[in-house]
Amino acid sequence: MRPLARCGSKSTSVAAAIDATAKAPAMVDRIWALLQNGPLTPEEAHAKLEEEDGARVLLTSVRARMCSLHKAGRIVDTGERGLGESRRSKVVRWRIAMPGEQAAYVAARDAEAAQ
Repeated sequence: MRPLARCGSKSTSVAAAIDATAKAPAMVDRIWALLQNGPLTPEEAHAKLEEEDGARVLLTSVRARMCSLHKAGRIVDTGERGLGESRRSKVVRWRIAMPGEQAAYVAARDAEAAQ
């Protein structure tokens, strides 16, 4: 996985990107484990991770990891919405994709990329 720092970034930004990239697979695994127990919004997953760790976990990191799971076809939108960080907006509640859903998503993504 390539660090997500912009070209010309300061050394601290590059170091932070490298650190986040190194930690990303572990956080994806932890979020995946939480989703085994049922659908979650990123905010719900964030709260559970902070509760487990007793330490600060960035909500933006949780959202990014859930985004990568979605792009890989591993999680799908349940159609349900939960409260967002502001407690006003509605956010997607994600669940683990069934094998057929995952295969269909990957096939559609690959067909779109081939065009």
